[in-house]
Amino acid sequence: MEDLEAVVDSLGLEKFALLGLSHGGALSIAYAARHPERVSHLILYGASALGRAKARSSMRDLEELNAMLTLTRVGWGTGNPAYEQLFTSIFMPDGKVEERHWFTELQKKSTSPENAVRFIKEFLQINVQDLLPRITVPTLILHSRGDLVLPFEDGRDLATRIADAHFVPLNSRNHILMEDEEAWKEFLVETRRFLGVSELARVDREDDRSVAQAKELVSLLERTSEIELSKYRVVGSYTRYDEKTRNVLKDLKQKIVAGLQSSNASKHENYLIWARPGSGKTFFVKQVTETLAHPKPKTEKMQGSLERNRGNVEYVHLNLAEVEESEARSILSATEKSERPNLFFIDEVDGKSGKSWPYETLLPYLDSSKVTPRVFVLAGSSGDSLAEMKSLIASRPKGADLISRIPDNNQYEIPSMSLEDKILVTLANLRLAGRDTGRDVAEVGKTGPVLRG
Repeated sequence: MEDLEAVVDSLGLEKFALLGLSHGGALSIAYAARHPERVSHLILYGASALGRAKARSSMRDLEELNAMLTLTRVGWGTGNPAYEQLFTSIFMPDGKVEERHWFTELQKKSTSPENAVRFIKEFLQINVQDLLPRITVPTLILHSRGDLVLPFEDGRDLATRIADAHFVPLNSRNHILMEDEEAWKEFLVETRRFLGVSELARVDREDDRSVAQAKELVSLLERTSEIELSKYRVVGSYTRYDEKTRNVLKDLKQKIVAGLQSSNASKHENYLIWARPGSGKTFFVKQVTETLAHPKPKTEKMQGSLERNRGNVEYVHLNLAEVEESEARSILSATEKSERPNLFFIDEVDGKSGKSWPYETLLPYLDSSKVTPRVFVLAGSSGDSLAEMKSLIASRPKGADLISRIPDNNQYEIPSMSLEDKILVTLANLRLAGRDTGRDVAEVGKTGPVLRG
């Protein structure tokens, strides 16, 4: 779960459709239950809420599972025809010879036999049944009738336990659908319909978008012989390509930092951000906090002072669309005991539109006379602009009072991410991966990353 959350945060995804395949369906269910505000659609194919070790308890079943583990340990990715026939007869019984060979190569390249056994053992113990009633996002479930890896009944069981889920049985025996079978075509049609993408419109939009994006990418690479990541950095690992956007966000960052380091402890700063889903506003605020918690000294002389300040800021993340009143009050009241500066990120501040408690709860804290510095960053995405979101907030109980607590020059509209921004996100992730291996990716040229260290 933590790995998926880290990927979503690093990509700056605010709301997205989540596809869970096979045993990945259980992880997708857990994520959608924990973060319903971030999942627009949940699609589960060949999935199950219960691992086979949990669902089957007879001696024969346990013997079969142990035999499978042994065969996996000795035969995974070997190319031995006997083992290949065993695995493909389960995962793709109707696969062609070349497809079976491909599956063997996939085994060999994806993981070792030892890790494959470890994965299977974990899959056998899966149990997310208790989370199914908590799924509130639109859900599509597809399952092959003759699936031998996770039985058809498992998919049907999911559909009965998830409220308003749409179930589509597929006429196939394959757990891994083949490109030329009708079940694959039906899978695509049903998924696109569920996501609201028509076939003709999808083709036209993808063609136009592909041409436009290709031109933008060529232009970017022609203008930039070497992409220096530091040139586009706003804060930490958060980057933006457009200079105007970058400068606006740097201004916001500096204001937040100044507010947290203010000598006038009784003065509290409040900010309002409007941004479309996917702009990375959550990641931006987290990176501001990370910078304050782990500052990078410019000189050895500064080291002592910075060490004393390290970890001074306490980050509080509250998503109004995700929590109920009692939990929100508990989170906020707990900060009253803190003697450190607090950075509050109130996400989905425009959520819970039918409730009066969100703003009634927030207002006393925005006005608090607590002597430690506090900065509140309120963010939302409703409407098509900052002005529209403010209008929607102001129409709610105490909404106008909430808006009045935020000066006009502390209100920001963050543009959506462009193609160039998404490229920079990829490069920033590459840099983080380099650091994990003990090497610094200082810049990226046309032929690849430039490593140092």
